Amino acid sequence: MICGIDPGAKGGIAFLGLTMLITYPMGEAWELVNILELHAPAHVFVEKARPMPSQGVTSMFTFGRGYGEILGILIALKIPHTLVIPRTWQKVMHLGIGGDQPKVKSEIASRQTWPCHNWLGSPRCRKAHDGMIDAALIAEYGRRSLPLTP
Repeated sequence: MICGIDPGAKGGIAFLGLTMLITYPMGEAWELVNILELHAPAHVFVEKARPMPSQGVTSMFTFGRGYGEILGILIALKIPHTLVIPRTWQKVMHLGIGGDQPKVKSEIASRQTWPCHNWLGSPRCRKAHDGMIDAALIAEYGRRSLPLTP
């Protein structure tokens, strides 16, 4: 099982098995511990955090704290993980998709890859959850980039 994590308040977590995809919206740190222990991924790919000039100091601090919690949980649970910058996974996962809006391209790529998956964060949501979509694409990027073992 491979896991992808898009950190942040509107981020998501995705698990890829041989024939399934499971996604969750990002929650509290203790929820992440429970989810990771439940699914026991062999490897986790985490979108690498980068400062965004348009973000305020408080939101950057909050984001950094959450990002650090994710990495700390992975280290504490002894789960192998790889940090991947957005441009790297998007270059692979957006291949052949036109347009210039990364979120739109990600939604198209996710619907092409998993046409039957429900991308809503909850039953009350009306639009696709960007964080869950990105997490799934990060996991698929990770699956493609890991070397095959005999």
